[in-house]
Order: sequence, then C-alpha cells, then structure tokens
Amino acid sequence: KNYGLRNDLKKNKVWYKDKYNTAYQCNTFPLAFAGYKANNLKLAIKQPLENQTKVLNALTGSKQVYFSKPISAQITSTNLVVKKDKNQLNYQSKKAILSTLTFTYKAKPNSVGYIVLDNNQLYTTQISKLTVNNQEICLMPITYQPIGVYVPKSGKVTLKIKLKKEISKGSLLNPELYLLNKQALNKTISNAQNNRLKLSKWTNNQIEGTVNIKQGQSLITTIPYTSGWKAFSDGKPVKIVKTLNRFIALDLPKGKHKVTLKHTMPGLKLGII
Repeated sequence: KNYGLRNDLKKNKVWYKDKYNTAYQCNTFPLAFAGYKANNLKLAIKQPLENQTKVLNALTGSKQVYFSKPISAQITSTNLVVKKDKNQLNYQSKKAILSTLTFTYKAKPNSVGYIVLDNNQLYTTQISKLTVNNQEICLMPITYQPIGVYVPKSGKVTLKIKLKKEISKGSLLNPELYLLNKQALNKTISNAQNNRLKLSKWTNNQIEGTVNIKQGQSLITTIPYTSGWKAFSDGKPVKIVKTLNRFIALDLPKGKHKVTLKHTMPGLKLGII
C-alpha cells in the first residue's frame, strides 16, 4: 500500500529513491524569508486546501488563487442505495456482500490536482480497499487529507472505495477534485525565494545570513518554535516570536540585517533534512 499518494509529484525529478521511499525535487519555500507573521488567521474546518491558500497568501502578502473550483464526480455503486444530501453521501447496502462506491472525475489532461477525503470512520473501520486510478492507498484517520493525483492524457481520474461486506449503511462527505494552479504557486514561492535569508553559514546548530526587511515585515522561518534557540541581528540579541503560532519569527526593523540563529543542541541540519 501507498501511505497517502503523491502522484501530484509524478512528473517531478526524483531526488532519492529506495525500496520503500521516493523523494522528489520540488519548488519549495526557503528556510527563512522576509514576510508576515499571520498569527491571527481564521482557518476553516474541513477545508485543508482553502486553509493552505490563506496561509501562503498571508505569509507572503500575496493574493493568488492556487486551486480550481471543485470538480464533482460521476458516482456509481454496486450493492448500494446511495442518496446525496447537499455535500454528503448516505449509503445503504442491499445484501451482506462486498459493496463498492466509484467516483469518476473528468479534468484537464496532464494536470495536477487533489481529492479531499474526510476522516469519517469509513477510512478506518468500514473500508476494505481504497484506490485512485487502480493504485491502492492508506490514509491517516485523524485528518481531512488531500490525495495528490496526476490527471492522465485521458483526463479521467477514478476513486474507488470498497466497503467491508458486514457494513450495512454509512455516510461520507462527497469527495471532490481540485486542480492546482502551478503558475500561481510558483509565483508565490518565487516571491519568498527573492526575499529569502541569504545563507552564509549553516552548521549543525547554527545558521547565519543576510536579509532585507521592508516596513511591516518580519523574518519568517520554517523552523518549529521550540526551546533552545537564540537569535541575533547585527550582533545584538533579538527576541524570538512566532509565525502561524507554530514557527520561529523575528521582528526586525526596516533595512538589511545580518541574522544569526543558534541552537543549544547540535543536529539542526539533520533535523531539517
């Protein structure tokens, strides 16, 4: 089984691969950049892609739209009576045999997208098998999880859910497909890269570099806010604050600064990798 599914990275260059893991080269945010703390974001329940959009735009001061409007599927089933109630599907089996729900999406060929699946008990106790385009996957039951998909030349994506034969009825949120706007995402990432902390030193327990801060900006990092860190700007101690209420940030005045972040325990580089 695949844990999750990252077919959205299918066309990316492979950086590392072994028997169990594959790592792809991706256009990603820098370790630290000049941006905005975004500590007061109101995130939506059960809307992971909407929340990602809010976070990316808030951190970078962007106004991009990263995902398409939801694409609904054609729904078919075997041994089930299925009724749709707004965005929820209620189903009941006809006989005590294995039942199947199939969702077929039509989307732009050779595009990348995400199917958002809920954390209903379906995925932990009721499901026998879950496949996307015939690839079996498993999911964490604690979150609304976007499944990365690559839309083939046919433009057809098929999600199939096989239920255990002892399941007589149940419900789930209607899974919808959202296409990724790669151009918008790359523009936001480039914005962060252009405002990155330009590293001059990176050891096991220290990073150092220069950054240009504009009025109202802070130094935003992707380092989790934990104890043991000390920060310096232009040789003077700086208070460490939070961004997104989870990661390290520094409030710095407008201008160019030489920044140093030190940790009391070695292992910074290993932890980031």
